[in-house]
Amino acid sequence: MALPDLTLPQATDNVIQSADIALVRGVAVSIPYNVDIRKGDVIHLWWNTRLIAAKIIIYQEQEFPVVFLVPDELISIGQYSVRYETVDHARNIVSSNVVTVTIE
Repeated sequence: MALPDLTLPQATDNVIQSADIALVRGVAVSIPYNVDIRKGDVIHLWWNTRLIAAKIIIYQEQEFPVVFLVPDELISIGQYSVRYETVDHARNIVSSNVVTVTIE
């Protein structure tokens, strides 16, 4: 099962300007709806090797897209790997493709 790709609404060609980060005090990461997600599944957002946030799904279709905000204090100029994963009731983990974003 492949997860849909995450999106970075502030990015243009996977580049985000520091001024855009300052406007919202972080980087927004949008997770699209996944037809395989079920009530009680958990979505984890990873920024490089750091777990940023987790969300338990309660109302499948109504909660998407899920938008996380990576706080600006974790961001400086450079490149970052961003991905998310889902964990189901049986603790099966499925990871998304990694997106590399550059902060300028």
